Amino acid sequence: MQIASVKSEDIAKSTWARLQAAHGDVLSNLRMQPTKVDLGDKGVWYRVQAGPLDEKQAQTVCGTLKSRKTDCVVVPPAKQ
Repeated sequence: MQIASVKSEDIAKSTWARLQAAHGDVLSNLRMQPTKVDLGDKGVWYRVQAGPLDEKQAQTVCGTLKSRKTDCVVVPPAKQ
């Protein structure tokens, strides 16, 4: 599941720490995977993705986050 997209890996890590502190009840057992993506003209971004979750778990966690006004989208796991 993806919960942010930011401009650097450091910002990705600090964003994850902030979100985990704010939503520890649903994020505490997850690991953050910053995924580097080159979007051409838009530059390089780092997607803050969390897991491991199956699709149903991801939908549940995303639903909880969205109800708390935190963006979230269910995505396939990042390729390692």
